[in-house]
Amino acid sequence: MHRTTLTFGSCLTLMIALLLGTVQISNAAGPRPAPAGALPTGTGHGAWNGPDPLAIDTTRIGSTYTLRDPIRANLACTRYNGGGAFTKPVDDWGNGNPTNLETACVDALWAAQKQFDMFRTWLGRNGQNGQGGAWPLRVGLNAVGLGWNPTAGAIDIGHTTSGRWVTEMDLVGREYGHAVDQTAPGWPFREPGLTEGFADIMGTLTEAYANEPLPYDEPDYVIGEKVDLTGNGPLRYMYDPSLVGDPNCYSSAIPNTEEHAAAGPLNHWFYLLAEGSNPGGGKPKSPTCDNSTVVGVGIRTAGRIVYQALLGRTSNTKYAQERRLTLNAARQLDPTCALFGATRAAWNAVRVPPTAGEPACP
Repeated sequence: MHRTTLTFGSCLTLMIALLLGTVQISNAAGPRPAPAGALPTGTGHGAWNGPDPLAIDTTRIGSTYTLRDPIRANLACTRYNGGGAFTKPVDDWGNGNPTNLETACVDALWAAQKQFDMFRTWLGRNGQNGQGGAWPLRVGLNAVGLGWNPTAGAIDIGHTTSGRWVTEMDLVGREYGHAVDQTAPGWPFREPGLTEGFADIMGTLTEAYANEPLPYDEPDYVIGEKVDLTGNGPLRYMYDPSLVGDPNCYSSAIPNTEEHAAAGPLNHWFYLLAEGSNPGGGKPKSPTCDNSTVVGVGIRTAGRIVYQALLGRTSNTKYAQERRLTLNAARQLDPTCALFGATRAAWNAVRVPPTAGEPACP
């Protein structure tokens, strides 16, 4: 069980956007249709997401409403210790208190629904499970953290050290990222950092897609900053992993580095690819390991590169192979090679070197 314990203003961005247009990289259909009359929009009051109130998709059966999504197959919020999905006679959920289980379900379901839509709209994937659905959420785990439970096929949500439920959007999104990773070709990654970094990227993409304003979970490339899991602040900073003591740059020490810390180079690479080293617009600068200047391509495009690379993953994928996979993905998405060049520059900037057989473009 994976557990968390403890965009764009450049000429290159515009050119890539024009090249990519709105074409989806998927042959998947949309989510399954729901029966007529079964699509109420519930009113939710979350602890971490907003503005309040949130509009969440719920199900009505007779005079009873349920925190079960009517269009995203298998997505529901239940109690960890059993009892099925939350139900009540009114379609109004939560009270904004981060220690309240129903509020936890509001935030978790909102995050999962936003991520489902992000997968379809930005990445061309038909929901978290790729088949028009997701995995259910279970709140109330008596442990610090949250995690993807492959045995149960669910996201299990626990609490912080201060007793608040861990339902921040990027953290819920990253645990679904673990599920996507585990059900993709070539699983698992074979070097520390790639599994956790991929999950961080999926959570960050969800946060960006939702685009919530302050004081809610705004797009910021910072992991776990709202819930403060262990009382020590954010878990990771993608634009500068060293802010929490993680490595910014790849080195021979990475294979022996703790899994979450070893995500530093991948997270750093993703920020540089998406935003660049000096993005402006109030976004933080990102130091490069080779003192280069990197121009970003936008988070949506960067996300497509990461996801396309996942689909091409083979066994024994380490950082070097991930570089090669993303370069192949960039070349497939953009025949002009501008995107390829940006992807390569971002890898160079975190000192993941080229290897024999690396693709060229053109």
